[in-house]
Amino acid sequence: MKTIACIGCGTVGYATCLALSSLGHAVVGIDTSMTARNALAKKNFPCFSPDEVMLEGQLNCSTLDAVLIALPTPFCPTRKELVNDAIMSSVELIGHLCRQKQDNQPMLIILKSTVSVGTSRKLFRAIQRHINDDDCQYQLFYHPEFLRAANNEQDALH
Repeated sequence: MKTIACIGCGTVGYATCLALSSLGHAVVGIDTSMTARNALAKKNFPCFSPDEVMLEGQLNCSTLDAVLIALPTPFCPTRKELVNDAIMSSVELIGHLCRQKQDNQPMLIILKSTVSVGTSRKLFRAIQRHINDDDCQYQLFYHPEFLRAANNEQDALH
């Protein structure tokens, strides 16, 4: 069993939390949206805002094995590309979660969001700049989501 923090608990994050939990993993949600946090709370998942995690210390991060990033990447018609601002703004929170980890195992950072070409490298470099390797060892994985909104829970599990 792994303990996984899911940053972003909308359609993709919510379905992924349910799927991971059904496989026996302990899951905690982190989201800025009260609606998303309430939806997870109704399923008995602990869920916090980023401020509750970073400023108030309401989440014990010492036993986390993985951080899953399931943040939105809306398409911007004027730029004709996906906007990865939400993902890039999560670097400080990821750094906080990594620095709190107590064992010697690397933190798995899993990018689940649909992103434009080069985003994984950009995220990895931002994490490198933000986290001193002496503070935390980590591995970044990209696991894109391909969920249909009507079947998101079933799709995430299978």
